[in-house]
Amino acid sequence: MLKRELQAASVPTSPFQEFTTSPTMADLEHIINEIGFPMIVKPSISYASINISMASVVHTPEQLLEQINASLVASLSGAKPSDLQNQIKSNTSEQVDIETPSVFVERFLAGHEFTALVVGDKDWGVKVYSVAERVFDPKLGRFERLLAFDQ
Repeated sequence: MLKRELQAASVPTSPFQEFTTSPTMADLEHIINEIGFPMIVKPSISYASINISMASVVHTPEQLLEQINASLVASLSGAKPSDLQNQIKSNTSEQVDIETPSVFVERFLAGHEFTALVVGDKDWGVKVYSVAERVFDPKLGRFERLLAFDQ
């Protein structure tokens, strides 16, 4: 939802595609051509980097398909994608029948990572906390510098 709002407000954001069912390799052609590799696969609704792992950064069409399927199943069951990799590999042609949550794919942008927490409700109002930057060990590889749940 946030990415659609950013686009509607003409705020630059990476192109993306959302998936609610398991795609075929043919379904991925457009997004591969539009975005290019590397890509990151994320749950549409996430917190504390749940369901984001080192495997979320993909470099090939096969990794992309596998990670989308694993993320869909993990979002459904509350498990981590790494827990379900073998289950997905054995049955990738079956559709994952869900309405929400979904996963989305976007270009992986190497660089600084920031977190901004905004909380509130009608009774207590809104509180915006200071933005925090995640500083990664410079020894980590370019594609390992992301906030993953297991880290």
